Amino acid sequence: MKIARIIPLIFGGVGVIILAFGIRSLKEARISAQWPATDGRIISSRVERHVSRSSSSGNTSVTYGADITYDYVVDGHTYEGSRVAVGDIRTSNRSRAERIVERYAAGTPVEVFYNPDDPSRAVLEAGLQSQAFLLPGLGSAFILFSIIFLVLSARGPRSKSG
Repeated sequence: MKIARIIPLIFGGVGVIILAFGIRSLKEARISAQWPATDGRIISSRVERHVSRSSSSGNTSVTYGADITYDYVVDGHTYEGSRVAVGDIRTSNRSRAERIVERYAAGTPVEVFYNPDDPSRAVLEAGLQSQAFLLPGLGSAFILFSIIFLVLSARGPRSKSG
């Protein structure tokens, strides 16, 4: 099998995996809109900076996320959560993380939405949030790239006529 066909198949396989995780995350986000709520309190709130270095190129990238910890009580049991919404992501946009941290300052009382089947799974913002669409979109892009590349490679090189 030619390398021109192997690479798109790998991209397509990765896309299917990302899409599957994304669909699972979308379903949980949608269902979270129906979760019951309880009172909670923000324990800590800070912007988290994450630096990663590429092993091949040596380049570094910096991403930021809101590191929020809260506690809440369900049926007499105290739980601790850290998810703001289903599908939380870190981005290169520090101001996005800062806005979330400002919204959920330490000591602030909050409404916590929890999964009634597993109260340890909770979020501060229930329902479909924009970040929940990131993984399905990325997975779909990988699959689309794979299909386009496979179609173009199957056609073979075009000869110039003149």
